[in-house]
Amino acid sequence: GQCKKSSVFPIGCSMSPYLTGFLAVGCYASLPVIAKKLQLELPPLAFIGVTMVMLSVLSLMASLVYETSFSVLKLDRGAWLGLVLFAVVNLVGFALYLITIQKLPISRYQMMGLVTPLIGATLAFIVLGEQFTLRQFIGLIVIAAGLYIALRGGAPS
Repeated sequence: GQCKKSSVFPIGCSMSPYLTGFLAVGCYASLPVIAKKLQLELPPLAFIGVTMVMLSVLSLMASLVYETSFSVLKLDRGAWLGLVLFAVVNLVGFALYLITIQKLPISRYQMMGLVTPLIGATLAFIVLGEQFTLRQFIGLIVIAAGLYIALRGGAPS
């Protein structure tokens, strides 16, 4: 995968995909801390709505500047259905995440997030036909075993 010339972060195109990946993970890993630290009196769906409006405005502005060849009118029905599915899954996951970080220490929640490679690799195999190596499969088993060890013992004190 090469970067498109319209990339919002052109400097990211010259960076290693591992570096950009770790930077993205770092950003996402900081979100629970930020959300919990804010301690806003917003219910989960209102929190999502407000932050998504802000995200929408920022991303649309960036798109108008950097992705000038794109037009939403070019999207077909299948693309719209895919976007709706993505939005619904994102809404459910985000709401559950906000509820969870209010009830669990962030360290425990972040440990639960380590199941992402297990789910992602399995779905990529089933849905996209992506293959993974024996080494990656063994890595997934090690992750699962580590999560079991770290998270067993029930609810936090």
